Amino acid sequence: MSGALLVCCFIGLCAAAGSPGSSHPRIGNIHGNQRYNRDNRSQGTIQANLYSTNNNNQELPPSTTTTKVPEYAFVLGTIGKAIRVANSSNGLALELFKRVADHDNVFFAPFAISTVLSMAYQGSAGRTAEEMAKVLGYEHSKDLKQFLLDGFKSARSLVNEETGTNELIDVNTMLIDSKIKILPEIKGKLENYYGVSVQEVNFQRSATLKVLDTLVTLKTKGHIKNAFGDHEVLPNTIMILANVIFFKGVWAKQFDPKNTIKGIFLNEGQKAYAKEVDFMTMLDYYQYAYYPKLKLSALDVPYTGYQMRMTILLPDDPSRMGSILDNINTDDVRQIVLEMEPALVEVILPLFKISSRLNLKEYLQKLGMRSGFNQGIAELPYFTADDSLHINEFVHQAVIEVNEQGTLAAASTAAAHATRSRVVKFHATSPFLFIIRDSRTGLFLFVGKVSKL
Repeated sequence: MSGALLVCCFIGLCAAAGSPGSSHPRIGNIHGNQRYNRDNRSQGTIQANLYSTNNNNQELPPSTTTTKVPEYAFVLGTIGKAIRVANSSNGLALELFKRVADHDNVFFAPFAISTVLSMAYQGSAGRTAEEMAKVLGYEHSKDLKQFLLDGFKSARSLVNEETGTNELIDVNTMLIDSKIKILPEIKGKLENYYGVSVQEVNFQRSATLKVLDTLVTLKTKGHIKNAFGDHEVLPNTIMILANVIFFKGVWAKQFDPKNTIKGIFLNEGQKAYAKEVDFMTMLDYYQYAYYPKLKLSALDVPYTGYQMRMTILLPDDPSRMGSILDNINTDDVRQIVLEMEPALVEVILPLFKISSRLNLKEYLQKLGMRSGFNQGIAELPYFTADDSLHINEFVHQAVIEVNEQGTLAAASTAAAHATRSRVVKFHATSPFLFIIRDSRTGLFLFVGKVSKL
């Protein structure tokens, strides 16, 4: 099986009309009229929920520690920081999932969203910084920015070490108006910790959008086109922070296309909307668990290298999907993974493709990030000398395609044990959730819901 996952996530930052970020910019010295005291911020405390993996790539229970924020950056090592960032990113993933779940099918990359949001946080101050930190899962403090720089760099490094025949491309880009000068400090941080490529463009030219779309198209190998809409990049846009992720995964145990069958999928969980679709089938050993708290079955399907895994959550009753999304949390996902055991499983999984484009501005505002989107209120003083900078849009585009690839003669071995082992049936013939995660850090790279085919 091969799965191609493409993600483009960007925020557009605008200046007020006639401000230094407009067509006649005034490049000033930010330190001359600085309204923010960089050293006068609350120390606060932070809750660090850590979990690691054992030699079998199974997540261990979280250890919860509460420390002063100035200390935790020194207490946690590289893997600890990456796991802390992963845990917070996963929390944001599930919060967003609850709010976008009214769509038939949903697919997005929470780590891409967290990455872009954390980059924006590096340039924030005051109330805007406090709101961004809260959405990211932290309490704002003077040391949090450096912790996030280290944490996201560590997480990206660990994820990019992924082995096997999978392909993972993670690119961060800043596009800034050629008439605007980005402040050296923030430029250095974004380049050194996030691997950001800073490019100067002219947002007043119509050809600029084509240049931006070409960049995204190339990075996603042609799977995402027209990423930047005319209504999303306004005339007073002076900066865009973008993350593009491309992931092509191959199952460790590939499905044989000869075993693909026709079957009925209950769209929206209702017989009235049933539709005949293609299903991949396999009888083999997988990590499996039943989770009675949420009344669902869980199946772990690894990619080559066994670091990346797709965890599929299948409700007993498809009508309870809304209730599950309302109640599931990161502790539930950890517990599900902990309870998984090897089992002989009859897997029936539909081939599917989801294309999703979400404007996350409304959802982030509902989560408490409001001031950053408001001109005259937003506090983003560390990007440029323009004190009217604010976020205009926060757009996320993603595509996933799941299908078979190649053949594997492993089914005969599993079939030989079928008479001696109990066969668990995992038939995804009704709506289900899935999480593509990194087994070392627990990071959710992608999450989705398949409800209608």
